Parts: sequence; structure tokens; C-alpha cells
Amino acid sequence: MKIRFNLKTPKEKISPIRVICSWSGNEVSASTGMFVPTKLWLGNKKNGKKKQRVSDAHYDPEVNIRLSDIENILLRLSTEFQGVPSKEEVKDWVSYAIRHFNNPKEIYRPGNVRNQKDSFIQFFDSWRNKGAKSRTTAYNLLIEYGGKKLTWNDIDYKFYRNFVDFMFSKGNSRNYVGTIVKKIKTVMREGEKLGYHSNRAYLNFEVFNDPVDNVYLTEEELDRIWSRQDYSARERKVVDMFFLGVDTAARYSDYSRLKLNNIDDKGIIRFVQEKTKDPVLLPATARVLDILQRNKGKAPTVCEQYFNREIKKICKKNGLTDPIFKTVSNGGQKYTITKEKWEMVSSHTARRTGATNMYKAGIPTLAIMKVTGHTSESSFLKYIKISKEENARMLAEHPYFKK
Repeated sequence: MKIRFNLKTPKEKISPIRVICSWSGNEVSASTGMFVPTKLWLGNKKNGKKKQRVSDAHYDPEVNIRLSDIENILLRLSTEFQGVPSKEEVKDWVSYAIRHFNNPKEIYRPGNVRNQKDSFIQFFDSWRNKGAKSRTTAYNLLIEYGGKKLTWNDIDYKFYRNFVDFMFSKGNSRNYVGTIVKKIKTVMREGEKLGYHSNRAYLNFEVFNDPVDNVYLTEEELDRIWSRQDYSARERKVVDMFFLGVDTAARYSDYSRLKLNNIDDKGIIRFVQEKTKDPVLLPATARVLDILQRNKGKAPTVCEQYFNREIKKICKKNGLTDPIFKTVSNGGQKYTITKEKWEMVSSHTARRTGATNMYKAGIPTLAIMKVTGHTSESSFLKYIKISKEENARMLAEHPYFKK
């Protein structure tokens, strides 16, 4: 098997890097989740004994290491395989090789492609290994519900109703159940595309998606928290971490990994989203630079569980005590509870706060979506938190209403 890498868009200033596997007249290509300024791309030439595909001037020194890691894993798997692999098997290798750098302890488990044609649950098992941890959670729930014998034809409307009842009996919210059902529908759709089944009952499965009463912090509240001077060293780390999330509108898994190396000489932050593997570019604020410089060139070291506990205390300390009416569901039943605002703040509040305040500042929706990674304007507008009163005040400032 021959392994090579190339640029997907070599005529652009920045391009994603692809890996290409060639064997026995077949070829498979996939995105590595990494990108590089095209002028720094060296190709597949050797520099002595060392393969160096990206110039040392690149802002991310790990790119060459990651590309070599992917190549070595693919060569090892192809050498160990007996016979000629199918395209599905090589795609499985590529997916594992790309994941390996972030999860080096994961052991490769070959997917049995032939059995996947008959078994919904075996196909789901292979699919979950190629994505986020939430896929594994869904898989484990399916195993708990129906064991390892679920076939494609078993996933009918009767299965849907019984599975939803099973999920509600565990005290899960409607939205969480909807998230799991959405993954089941995705796997059924993928199986249908591959010709593994013709069971279309999944099209009638309802995906619950009730509005969520999450909060964001206003600019005044942010100023109050940031400007306070009497924090302990530990509290300051938590505050710094929160504002990295606010000023990048990124997920915790991304803003907690930020380094000065992610910022180029023009002040542009560049990183690849951990969840989607999509590249993100946005300007670095003076506050982001200040935080990274004070923390030895990287985000503060704070575990997410500790962060979520302490940021609530910090918000309470700064007077975020407004009552918030929150609609929740348990076992399929909805009811309303009242909480103080600080109780609803978490690591994800930083991302929602950043996106909402960017929108309120007049930054175009599509520009913010490039940063947050939302793929549709409707999903983005559901994500941000603008009340009717705030929307009316924004409209009042628009020239159209000043005629």
C-alpha cells in the first residue's frame, strides 16, 4: 500500500491536508483534520531520513509528527492484513489512524464489513469508533436495550416506541432521548446508502428538540467579573479559562487547548475543532493574548469538572443572582423550576456568551457561524440567547427605525 498526503485546495492561502491510500488499483482519500498555509507545504519528499512535509516555519510543530503517525499506522495495518482489503476496511484504518494521535491508548478493532451488512448493531459499533464519545453512549444504550442481535429490519416503529419508553423510564429528558434517536436515524440512513437494508421505518421516528432555557452573560456582567481584583490564584485561572471561551466562542475542548502557537504573526487564531475536525480562524483579542502570556503561553490547566463547580461560585460572588425560570423534563414529563442565574453557568456558557454578544455587537450571522461551526442559520439563531426586549432595543438602534 502506498500512502501520500496532498492539499485539498492548493490554490488557496490555507488548505486542508488529505491522506490518500492506494492499493491494487483502489484508492481512498480522507481529510486529516489538519490544515496548513500552502506556501509552507513541502509535499512528500524526504529530508534525509526524516520525512518533513511542512516547513518548520509552520505555527503548529506537531503537524509533521501527526502526519508521520498516520502513515506509520496505515502501513502497519496494511502489512498485518492478510489478502486484499476492501475500501470499507481501509476507510476504517484511516479513521483509526487519524484518531490515534489524540487517543493513543485506543486499540484498533477491525470492523467486520460482511457482518455489518446484516447487523444494525455491528454497523453501529463500527460507526461509533469513528466519531465523538456520544456515539459510544448511544451504542451502550442500544446494547442495554436490545443486546447485540439487533438487525436492520428490527429498527421499525414498534422498536422506536419501545426504545423511547425505555429511555424515559431511566429518567432521561426529551432532548436527550431526541439526541440518541437522531444517531439511530443517522446510522439507518448510512446503512441504506450502502445498500445494507431497505427498511425506511426510521423516517417516521420523531426527534424531540424542545427549546432549551440556557443563559448567557451580558457585557456588563462580563466586565464585572473580569475587572474584579481580589481573586485567589485558583479563581483567576478559572476566570481566565472562562474568558478564553467567551472571546473565541469555542467549545471547552478547544479553548482549553489554546496556545500562543495557535496565533500567527497577524494575530489570527487557528485551530482544528476537536468535535468536528473543522478548521477555525478568528482574530485574537487583547484579552486572549494577555491570558496566554500570563499562563506561560497556553490556556490555564483546569479540569472541566472543577471549572464548572468554581465558575458558578465566581458568578455568585459577582452578584449574578437574577431568577431564571427553566423548563425541564424528566421521563417525558415537563415542568418549570426557578434557579438563580449563577447556578446555570457552566463551561459551555462561555461559548454561548461569546456568540450572543458578537451577534448583539452587529457582527454578521454568517461570520459568527464560521467561528462557532454552526452549519445553518436557523440552528445558530436557536443557539444564541436574545430576548424579545433585547431584539427590540437592537432594532431601535437600526437606521431603518430612525426615519
